[in-house]
Amino acid sequence: MISQGTFNNIDFQAFGAVINKGMDAFFNWGKRKDSVNHNYQEEDGEDRDLVDPHVDPREFAVSFTITAAGLADFKTKYWGFRNEVMSAGLNEFYFADHDETYLVYYKEQQNLKKITSRFTSEIVGISFDIIFSETNPQDNVGDYLVDEQDNFIIGI
Repeated sequence: MISQGTFNNIDFQAFGAVINKGMDAFFNWGKRKDSVNHNYQEEDGEDRDLVDPHVDPREFAVSFTITAAGLADFKTKYWGFRNEVMSAGLNEFYFADHDETYLVYYKEQQNLKKITSRFTSEIVGISFDIIFSETNPQDNVGDYLVDEQDNFIIGI
């Protein structure tokens, strides 16, 4: 199996984890924060400061499946994944399909479902969603600009 990526430089395969969906959300633009404005009674419209736009941090719901060879292997992989995802500070979430590393932190787990009939089976699996968030949207945006001749300028 080809690696889908890493979490803090640990391959998802080490945890028996597969990303099912949700990575497209990293391409969503953040919601623009309100700018300073004033609505003068004697003028039409409003005076709004649009010189320095900023955006709110985004949230990303990523769907995972973890499978393992039996209950003992499942516990090792599942709790290891949980401990890594919930580690302190910002975490590096590298997604190979985007060839991009995102700085995120764990916010919440949702929609946990057992995908095998019993935890005593030879193969044990669950699926769930993890909500990640970012503290600064600029940390996860590439530095791509366009000059006056419509050429892309790529920053590092």
